[in-house]
Amino acid sequence: MAAREQGFVRQKDEFLWLAVCRHVCYRPDTSISDCRRPMLENISLEETLVGYYTWNVGQNLVYLDAVTARLREFSPEEAAHGIPVEDCIAQIESGSRARVAKAVYNSLTNGVFYDQEYRIRLKSGGFRWLRTTGRVILDGDRIPIMAMGTVRDVSAGKVLLM
Repeated sequence: MAAREQGFVRQKDEFLWLAVCRHVCYRPDTSISDCRRPMLENISLEETLVGYYTWNVGQNLVYLDAVTARLREFSPEEAAHGIPVEDCIAQIESGSRARVAKAVYNSLTNGVFYDQEYRIRLKSGGFRWLRTTGRVILDGDRIPIMAMGTVRDVSAGKVLLM
């Protein structure tokens, strides 16, 4: 990469960092160097980590790591033993359920990547925005056997846009 391009990329990265810094820290007068440390202290666990899941299609069970279990309000024991996919689908807000189901079905039948954002209703009564990405793995006969992917809390970004 040319020196000029590197400078542009660095400027762009610094600009993005400053924009994020100002939104998360809520300190518009803070410089980039002053904001980096407080910014990291103000971000929740869910905002900094990516959760993972694996869906055993044949058993119809979704296994969640600790981050995804926490985001979806399942206990670590439930997550480790597997959760019926219907329980995960039931959490999705009814207005988004058909769209998400269509994306998952497309991946089930074609093995294509999916990327969906949707709101879930929490057991505590509130809502959380999630972004789920993944892909279904098909066997040699094109039968779906497993899906795996990531889950990330995108609620903070949705609140900033509202």
